[in-house]
Amino acid sequence: MIAIDWEDKFKRHDSNEIVGSELAIGGHRLSIHRHIYHEPDAWLSSCDGFFSQQKLSTKELDEAKVEALQLMQTELRSRIEQDKATLQEISNMNNPRLDKVI
Repeated sequence: MIAIDWEDKFKRHDSNEIVGSELAIGGHRLSIHRHIYHEPDAWLSSCDGFFSQQKLSTKELDEAKVEALQLMQTELRSRIEQDKATLQEISNMNNPRLDKVI
């Protein structure tokens, strides 16, 4: 099993208070963070190109990390299925010139 290397972010004036965490994974940056428009103890997750400020159901950071990874996994699976369907649609096109591309 591969270790997950989250980088916790701390408040500038309080080096003990974690205000977020980031994970670089597969060319993406997954983050857990807070936002002023949500409750102070609410965790949100953002991942470039996938989702932004998705409110997580837990108030515990370690659980939020797991939930954020599950959310990313769900988004990836959905995109893969969409991409497969698009590839199939292209393959079904009746154009001899496409045979050279596919």
